[in-house]
Amino acid sequence: MNGEILQLIAIASGANAALSGRWNASGFDEHQAFTYCQSVRFVELKRSMGKKKPIEDEVAASPEGWFGLLNKQGARCVFLNYGSSKDQQAPDYQLVAFVGGGGTWTLGVSDGSSKVTYWVARWLSRRSHPEGKPWEVTYGKVAESRSAPSVPLPDQTDLRKRFTSTLKDIRRLAQEIEADNFEQFFDRGLRALDSADPMDHFPGDALARPMDYSLESRQLFAAAWASWVFGGMGSWNDLWIQDEQLSRRYDALSARLYDAICQSIILTVNSAAQNNLVAN
Repeated sequence: MNGEILQLIAIASGANAALSGRWNASGFDEHQAFTYCQSVRFVELKRSMGKKKPIEDEVAASPEGWFGLLNKQGARCVFLNYGSSKDQQAPDYQLVAFVGGGGTWTLGVSDGSSKVTYWVARWLSRRSHPEGKPWEVTYGKVAESRSAPSVPLPDQTDLRKRFTSTLKDIRRLAQEIEADNFEQFFDRGLRALDSADPMDHFPGDALARPMDYSLESRQLFAAAWASWVFGGMGSWNDLWIQDEQLSRRYDALSARLYDAICQSIILTVNSAAQNNLVAN
């Protein structure tokens, strides 16, 4: 799984578990999603007279600190937003190999009534870094709206059908182009969609309090995790297909798979956000 997306999943699911009051976030800053991060902090952007760039006002020095701040401010849930990139020379499934690529992801924070804030991550790499931790990650509050909360939730039945058909089609393509090492990922994804114990297909700490999620949500999340084949050299998007017809199918199916994975992540994580809104 892409490191930026993994971190978004961890923060959103951790925040929802903490805000539900049924989970102690102590030690969360040691989550695998932060392994290569020197810092993960949260800031608000404020304008200052005479300065072109906004000033970053740090409101939390760590995810645990941010959870505590949200609780004090009366937040009810944290949800994920995803939008595909527009006007790019390469599709999202290829650009996800690079920092900042793969579409636009934001964290949304709702108080359950009329206020929603939106946070975007900035990843900076330092050449000199201690302990193999090159990344400094900053989540900045970029917008605030006064409106009724609306948590993005794709239709589960439709998504499941699309994900299943996509995995079958792309597995068939992998067979045709003799990409046997990738065929196994698509097989695992299909098995995850029907698994009675989908947690066998993803790390136990990928979601905070995973058993709070429905079986169907965990199956979709497990399929997303199991069928992730996108990355840099040697990955699925590094393949070169000479046959023009096969190449067009490859592009179309890769885009479909990437979208199904992203939508499955959104549905799973945001189902916990929706539960928090209903419970409160």
